[in-house]
Amino acid sequence: MTRILFSAVAALFAVIMLSSPLYAEPGQVEVVGAFKLTEAAHSSDGSDRAKNGQPRFTGPIGARAVTYKGYQYAVYFSGKDRSKPRSEQFGEVFVARRKEGGGQWERAKLNGYKVTSDDAHNRPSIAISKGDGRIHIAFDHHNAKWMNYANTAAGVADNPAGTIWDDSIFTYRKNFGWDNFRWVVTYPSFVESGDGDLLLYFRDGGSYGGEMQKVGYNSQTQSWEKKIARLSSQNGSWNGQNKTRGPYLSNGIQVGPDGSLQMSWLFREKECQGNPKGELYCNHGLYYAKSLDGGTVWRRYDGSVVADIAKGEAISIDNIGDPVVPLPYDVAPSNPANMSVIDPKTGNFHVLISHLAEANDNTTRKTFHYVGSASGTSKWNGNASGFTLGGADLKFAGDTLYAFGSQRADPEIYVAQRTDEFSTWESVKLPKVAGLRAAIHTADTAAGIHQGFMMGLLRLFGKCHHQKA
Repeated sequence: MTRILFSAVAALFAVIMLSSPLYAEPGQVEVVGAFKLTEAAHSSDGSDRAKNGQPRFTGPIGARAVTYKGYQYAVYFSGKDRSKPRSEQFGEVFVARRKEGGGQWERAKLNGYKVTSDDAHNRPSIAISKGDGRIHIAFDHHNAKWMNYANTAAGVADNPAGTIWDDSIFTYRKNFGWDNFRWVVTYPSFVESGDGDLLLYFRDGGSYGGEMQKVGYNSQTQSWEKKIARLSSQNGSWNGQNKTRGPYLSNGIQVGPDGSLQMSWLFREKECQGNPKGELYCNHGLYYAKSLDGGTVWRRYDGSVVADIAKGEAISIDNIGDPVVPLPYDVAPSNPANMSVIDPKTGNFHVLISHLAEANDNTTRKTFHYVGSASGTSKWNGNASGFTLGGADLKFAGDTLYAFGSQRADPEIYVAQRTDEFSTWESVKLPKVAGLRAAIHTADTAAGIHQGFMMGLLRLFGKCHHQKA
């Protein structure tokens, strides 16, 4: 039986608790409690992404969370006061914590910071550098000409019981405190690296001319290295001409059980900007690269070298070779519905990505599940999952693979099992509540606990079950 913890107040966050002793019974979900996190979720009315006066995004902006030394930490944006004039409306950045397994949330606000936009791209990120016990957050980016970043003092995460959790706990450090930051930031995401350090990935530049970047945090010096490494180049030949493009990573950089850094992505081509069928018809391919040395030398799935960053080389459309999954323009692969995770047992790379089953037929959109072998000796395998999600986060919990997602409406959860090589997906049937608008985003797995956060209205307590997708 899987235990699920739901919020009982409108537009609150709810924590999905997947406890390892309960994996043997995936057929039940029990709603066991409720904890208030915030009075109102920060969600968009589409005003800053409107097209022809119509909102293009109306769903919530997801929270992110980590679990460490018996405490859970969640970063999120607070709600706006919609009763005020638009020019006076703003959200704020909060980080809440509580003891693992339940208890009251304590909330800390990032003093003096106002969220700049309702844009759905502005998703926060959180991580802990275990080498020095600092908590790090990045937030509020969509082609921002600076890095919005804050952290705690050293040791805060190592001694949570002895730490007073108030609005002074985080210090805003724009651009890490650097004077010469020159990048344009979207999608920053943290990943743990060796020896308790961190890496931060972000895209520099726009969707039609962006490049992958990473920067490292050293827990010994307790500082970010003043060198940002460019992993990719926007330039290269496509359709016989020199074009530019931007990458859309599948949920940032992943870390394999062998410590390798791995990533998959789509390219969006400049040549079809303004395509009347929509931006998704400018995306193509599912590409993959892997680094065995912390992100310096990058290799294809078969182990052959693509680029050595230390030599000034970069991954490009010219040197990456064929995509591991050929997805042409006319199947409109989705950049937001494009997520990945690595199997901690086998090292296989899993991707969920939404695209059309039939070229140019929007009624055939499905979520496909592709798997790349850790050995790199075979082609990637994949098929339609049986469900369709506008966006999904993936997480392994023992021998179960979870997909958390939504269609910018009710939340959805699907599971697949190792026993049939994750080929069959079953849905977790959740309570249906009138007016529910929710999105689920996974968080961290630690000490056998898996968390997800979703926004919405859930007032029910009872039991649910899985059904075939």
